[in-house]
Amino acid sequence: MNCRQSDSDYHAMDKNKLQQLITDLRHELQAADSADEASKELLRRTAAEIDEAVGTGQVSDDRHRSIREQLEKSAINFEADHPRIAAVVESIIDTLGKIGI
Repeated sequence: MNCRQSDSDYHAMDKNKLQQLITDLRHELQAADSADEASKELLRRTAAEIDEAVGTGQVSDDRHRSIREQLEKSAINFEADHPRIAAVVESIIDTLGKIGI
């Protein structure tokens, strides 16, 4: 019996992890009363775009770069005052890379 998991199994696990991270991000953003509202809204929109990309399985290279750049900027912006948000964003970046987005 072969105990190796297929690439599609790992891809599905990463998608599930990504969905959980996005849920975590939304909760952290809601709890972060002192965070800049514009920055929080930008992250919410980016999370919605990730949801759409994962749902359809389609994302252009330009959109992929834009999402990644926005997440990287957000991680830096939130790092000092909201390290939990920054950590979730960094985990999202990692997971997106694993699933090819």
